[in-house]
Formats: sequence, C-alpha cells, structure tokens
Amino acid sequence: MRGRNNPKWISLAKRSIMSLAAAFALVASSSPVQAQWSLLDDFQNLTVGDFVEGTTGPGALWTGDGSSINTAQLDPSDSSNLAMRVSGTPGNGVLRAQFSNASDQIAAGTTGTLYYRFRTPVAANGTTDHVVGLIDDPALTNFNFKSGLRNTVPAGVNNMDVRNGGSYESVAGLADDTWYSLWMVSDNLNPGTFEVYLQSNTDPTFATQTQLATATPETVFDYRVNSALPLIGAYFRNANNTGGVAGNDLYFDDIYVDSSGSNLTIPSASAIPEPTSVGLLLSGLGVFFARRRRR
Repeated sequence: MRGRNNPKWISLAKRSIMSLAAAFALVASSSPVQAQWSLLDDFQNLTVGDFVEGTTGPGALWTGDGSSINTAQLDPSDSSNLAMRVSGTPGNGVLRAQFSNASDQIAAGTTGTLYYRFRTPVAANGTTDHVVGLIDDPALTNFNFKSGLRNTVPAGVNNMDVRNGGSYESVAGLADDTWYSLWMVSDNLNPGTFEVYLQSNTDPTFATQTQLATATPETVFDYRVNSALPLIGAYFRNANNTGGVAGNDLYFDDIYVDSSGSNLTIPSASAIPEPTSVGLLLSGLGVFFARRRRR
C-alpha cells in the first residue's frame, strides 16, 4: 500500500496516462479521413497479362463489351508494380468498374470523390482518345456518363479535356510517359456539377495539387447527363484509337472512391494509420507497464 501512495509513482502514472491520451487523440483525429477512401482496385491480385474485364477487385466488379484490351502489366516506371494498361485499339472499347459495396455509391443529392492515377503515352506515337467517367447505369455502353473527362493526343501532344455539359473543353496539357494523380469531385445533384484536380511528382507544372480550369476560366463543370440516380461505378472507354502503335497506351492504377464528400487527400497515404501515432501509443503502453512492474 505504501508503494501506491508514493508521490513518484503517482507522478509517473499521471505522465503515462497523459501520453496514452495523446496517442489515442492522434489516432482518433487521423482515423476519420483514413477510413473514407475505399479501394476499388490496384491490380495487385492479378498476374501480368491477365485481362481486367471479368475480374473482381477489392471493391469493384469489372464488366465490359469484350472489345477493350485492358490487361494487368508491369508499370513502365516501377517494375515491382502492376497497373492496368488500356491499349490503343481501333474503335470503341467499354470497361466498367461497378462498386461492389452499396456504401461506396454516391447517392443522389450528395457529393463524392473518385481518385485514380494514370500514365500518359508518348504523344508522337499515335492518337489516344480515352474517356473516364462516373455512371449511374451498370450496363452503360455509350458515352452518357454523368461527370467525366478524356485523355487525347491532338497534334502529337498529350491533352486533357473535361466534358462540360454539351461539349469537351481543354483543361490541361500533359507530359509524355508521366504518372498523374487525379481527383474528380462529383456533386450528384439534378442538374449535377463536378471539379477536377491534378498532381504529379515528375511534371513540374503540377508539382502541387492544382484545380483544373477551362480557358474561360471555369472550374465547376456541368454533368453530361442528369438523373436522380446514384453513381454506382466508374467508366473507362477507348474511342477511335490508332491500334498497334508502340507507346500508344494509357496506364491506370490505385482507383479509389469516397462516397462521403469532397476528399483531396492521397488515399495510399491516408488509408494507413500514421506510424508516429501507432508508435506513440505502443510506446506509451510499454513505458507505463514496464515502469510499473519495476515498482
């Protein structure tokens, strides 16, 4: 009983409890952001050469019309990583990533965010016209996505357009053979609008996260089509690409959705608890019990 009334032991206990409280506060404060992103696919469960269509990723069922050449391939920038390569085939190839979990759907009247990384081709090697959008129809085969954009190569230059209501408008010139992170924040209203943000670790133009704008300038874009239905999937579609030309391929990887609102964080960083928070928690526990045992 005397040990428990020892002022030094009481002081130590108080300090340890305060450390534990701080650790729990750090973990709690970081968890809500980390928990929002839901991984649709990073293609790590596939092997080189596997077709993506017909597979089920961590959070998406991949369907299509059988004409899109979409395979898991080694990342040209990192041979330890697998990504989805969409080859520049002639005509139109349809690929859909339907959200497996109902909680990932972006309900009508709410806001959600699609995140993915993409790698541009060598523009001089051919044409590229590839659309990415959010859809409300699990069997969509035309271009009637709600919010969407496209990668194109007009005149041998990589370019990004957004679909702003009834037409496409250019919002960015891109570098060759370069990975970009993209955030599409979609307000699923009727009528709906969306915003697009871009960042790259190797293109100095987008060294920091940048909101894309048209020449007008406009940063909030109108949906292509409107409805009172939830957004239930992502849409990837080739359109009139030149086939069989080396380098005329787009790569996609790390596709996530956050159905809770606008989220401009990087999922791979925010989906895992920070080591400092966990370390502080474990350290506090270890110090508390080790010192108490010695008493």
